[in-house]
Amino acid sequence: MMNVLGKAFVIVHTVLSMAALMLGILIWFEFIDWGRLEPRTVLVVKDAKDPKKDEYQAIASQYERAVIMLEEAGLARDRVLPLAAPAMASLRQAENIYPDNHLAYASEIERLYYDENPQIEIKPLMNPGLEFDKNGPKLGRPIYGEKLDDIDAPYRRYAGDLKKALEDISKVEEDIAKLVKDNKEITAVLTGRDEDTGLKVKHGLNELLDIEYRALQQARAEREYLKPQSAQQLEEARVYALRRAGLEATRARLQKTVEGKE
Repeated sequence: MMNVLGKAFVIVHTVLSMAALMLGILIWFEFIDWGRLEPRTVLVVKDAKDPKKDEYQAIASQYERAVIMLEEAGLARDRVLPLAAPAMASLRQAENIYPDNHLAYASEIERLYYDENPQIEIKPLMNPGLEFDKNGPKLGRPIYGEKLDDIDAPYRRYAGDLKKALEDISKVEEDIAKLVKDNKEITAVLTGRDEDTGLKVKHGLNELLDIEYRALQQARAEREYLKPQSAQQLEEARVYALRRAGLEATRARLQKTVEGKE
């Protein structure tokens, strides 16, 4: 009994799975209209007040759209081809002369870059590089102007000169960097500040000179203040010296008088 019931469930599950698969396939292909016997239609409302004016319009299938696109592409091709005919003819002509022109171009580039001669002839392109020989024997090649006077060497020589100039500039930059470093050290000695951080790290020479100058000014002021007093003291000392000399003379005279009496 259980065996029969299990087989029945398997059969029912299989049938439902196939039905779901068919439904998924129908839903998937429903969105892409590849063409129907009866085309799909849509109702277009012309007047909301008068339903009689409404009409149904058919919706083109993918196949019908592809046919229309192919026809439009053919019409566009027919419109463009007459206009492109001259360009295609000139293209065929250009294809024939392209190898020679390319070799001439490569040869000219090689000459301008790596010519062995120290001086070469260099001519500028006309307008600039937009003028081409259209009818002459060098069809498609650029037209050159007059010879340049200020440019007369291959690229290799100018590249060497540039390299040497850059090396000289590098040496000058090293000297400048050294001068900047020395300037920072001198600035630190003069101001006592670290130029990178701006912080004061010690007393600078400028500050010490200011301190010494203020001390000198103070000493001069004190000297000027003491000069009158010093003169007065010297005068008093001179007077005292004269008095002492007088007193010593009196003492000597009195001493002689005393000795005479004895």
